[in-house]
Amino acid sequence: MSAQVSSDGVPFGGYLAGLLTGVVLSVLYVRFDWRPPAVVTLPGKVQDFAIAATADLDLSDPTRPVDVRRRALATVLATNPDLVIELDDETDGGLLAAWDARQARREARTLVLRDDAIDRALRHDALRRSLARSLDAADADEIKDRMLERAAADEPFVSVILDRTDETEGDRPLIERVRRIARAGE
Repeated sequence: MSAQVSSDGVPFGGYLAGLLTGVVLSVLYVRFDWRPPAVVTLPGKVQDFAIAATADLDLSDPTRPVDVRRRALATVLATNPDLVIELDDETDGGLLAAWDARQARREARTLVLRDDAIDRALRHDALRRSLARSLDAADADEIKDRMLERAAADEPFVSVILDRTDETEGDRPLIERVRRIARAGE
């Protein structure tokens, strides 16, 4: 009895074993974030299907560990941008708001570092006098405020939050407001 052979001369058993190996490796990719070597990966469409199916199964099982379900969700969202929009709509813009908050925290941390650098620069008399002339500022605090205002204007996410909170927090020093943004979510 001879083994069945496909039209291109490859035994069906070998083909199925290779396909099964690729599917198993795809499952490992989704569930454990393990990346198989290029030599053993499935062809693009088959691999994409195996990954999507595994991710869907993991998302459909609430008993799976949170890290596995999160990785599965990331996989599903990466391949389905319409779902991202739907989820953002269902959460009243929660996904986009979380993204914006993350970007604002990053920008605010940069501004806090700039503020520290400005403090160090203002310790040098000649530099402080030069900055006072160029910014038409009376003292070091005014120089610092103007420099920080200019820097904040270049940070779009921080600028939006500062504009939104101007009425309630506008009397607080700018650096305090920026530091509050940088610490948000901690």
